[in-house]
Amino acid sequence: MPVGLFARVDENNAAFAGNVMLRRVKDFDWSSTSIGRIEDWPEALRSVCRVTLLSSLPTLVLLGREGLSFYNDAASKVFGLNPDDTLGKPVVEVLPGATHFCRRVLERTFAGKPASFQAFPINVGRVGHIRKAWFDLDFTPISDRHGQVHGVLVTSFDRTSYVQALHDLRVSREKLDLALASGGIVGTWEIDFTTDRVRSDARYARLHGVDPEIAKHGAYKDAFISGIHPDDREEVMAAFDQAKIHGDYRCEHRVVGFEGVRWIVASGHIRHAADGSPQTFLGTAVDVTAQIDAAAALAESEKRFRTYAETLPHVVFSLDKDGQPTYINRRWSEFTGRAEGACGACDWESLVHPEDKQRAVAGWRHALADGRKYEATSRYRPHTGAYRWMHVVAVPIRDADGNTASWIGTLTDVHETRLLEAERELVSRELNHRIKNFFAVAQSLIGLTRRESHTIESFADQLRGRLDALHRSYELIRQDQTAGGSRDGLSLHGLIGQLLKPYEVENRAGHISIEGDDIVVAAGKITAFSLILHELATNAVKYGALSVPDGNIRIAIALIEDRLRIRWEETGGTVPAEGKTHSGFGSRLMRLLVEGQLRGSFSLITEVDGMNILIEIPTQTAVS
Repeated sequence: MPVGLFARVDENNAAFAGNVMLRRVKDFDWSSTSIGRIEDWPEALRSVCRVTLLSSLPTLVLLGREGLSFYNDAASKVFGLNPDDTLGKPVVEVLPGATHFCRRVLERTFAGKPASFQAFPINVGRVGHIRKAWFDLDFTPISDRHGQVHGVLVTSFDRTSYVQALHDLRVSREKLDLALASGGIVGTWEIDFTTDRVRSDARYARLHGVDPEIAKHGAYKDAFISGIHPDDREEVMAAFDQAKIHGDYRCEHRVVGFEGVRWIVASGHIRHAADGSPQTFLGTAVDVTAQIDAAAALAESEKRFRTYAETLPHVVFSLDKDGQPTYINRRWSEFTGRAEGACGACDWESLVHPEDKQRAVAGWRHALADGRKYEATSRYRPHTGAYRWMHVVAVPIRDADGNTASWIGTLTDVHETRLLEAERELVSRELNHRIKNFFAVAQSLIGLTRRESHTIESFADQLRGRLDALHRSYELIRQDQTAGGSRDGLSLHGLIGQLLKPYEVENRAGHISIEGDDIVVAAGKITAFSLILHELATNAVKYGALSVPDGNIRIAIALIEDRLRIRWEETGGTVPAEGKTHSGFGSRLMRLLVEGQLRGSFSLITEVDGMNILIEIPTQTAVS
């Protein structure tokens, strides 16, 4: 080693043992650089270089205005410097990514001014293994006793681990904030029981009306307690006292702060000292105001629904997606006579009429499987025992994906409507039957009158008289039906005579005869008797004895004990075709009146030249 730096280098000297850069500096040809031989360097520069080589800290010396690189083993390792490529080279070449920075620092230090930088980033390492590192750097001018600067002493401290830790801490904090936000957590806090101070983040402080800057460093506990809603404060403090014993804390309550009244769910855990006394309390808070408001709105909506449902005259029910009942109003218990809420999953099936059950159950199961609206009318058995017609409608409620989430429906009593529809159908058919009969009878009367010997004038007079008589017979029935049973009774002989008068033929006295006992038919029964006799006369005109010139009708009436017997005999006419009087609407109407309304019996016997019809009715039924 040149005498200018070290007198000699002894291999056995502990100060020099293993010092790689000491030998590399010794072997380097400094005379080929702008700084020249070491022997020619100023003593101040050589002294600093000696200290640098023996230092364990990463230290560099920038020699001359070019800032030629001179460094020790520690700097070589930390900065990843290869002596073959960097020793004695200008610093702008050693650190090409920091050229501007290096030039600016050299200008400053050679002007006699030191420079210092904290956590300055530098790309270090050898080619292929470059990495970014951060250093605290101090640049100190090296001057002689005359103040002339010959170089710069660079001391460094690797701050990479510290910077990385700060970065990781910031990232962790951001992740924590995201986790808190995604979990609905709006605040965290910590209580130090030794000082009774509370430190919290800004969000938790604002919820309680506490200055976030004060809360950041620690506010007195009373400041946060005053932010608890007065109506909830006692409950919160009770839960807090329990947590001091058991460790865990959870409480839902209101707070009053900068954002107004908010609902929160606060939870935390208390750490205890060895002697069991509480030390610290760490906790979080979740703002559940939206959920509380939504729950309140839902409860109000449910209340309104149930109020409406209970006031409706229908059975109102709701089901889950599988068809299991979740609600049914009290109309169901009123209908079934069972306690409220006693509605099993398939209980309704047992109430359906056996003739309707298979159709009703199959329809519901198909609707449940397909998620489509269900609608059916069936007979159900109420607690009174008599089946009633009920109309059920069930509509699916779908979720956001279009899947069935639940069902809502109604069961409506349509019994009276159904009976009215049946009655209207009967009336419609009866009206249609009567119109057809009227035209058929009118045609028969024309034929009957034509068979008699008439001039045109007498034909018209006779036909007019018969049509008038026919009109009076219809008017008799109509008046009785609209009188509501308030008129007096009629003689049965007289009633028959009026109804058959249109069919009497001149010069054929006795072809229609009425004989036997007579009674007074009660006013309420005149319509039934009139319809029966009118139907018999109409059939005789269309198909029987009155449809031919020589036909005869004999009506024999007999009172036998408590029975009224009416025998209708037709002779000389045609035998009715099969089905004309057995299955037609007129025949069914007569049977309905005789057997249903008058509680009697009806039988028909066909003969070779006519037919006999026998009607028996309880006498009491006819006269009262």
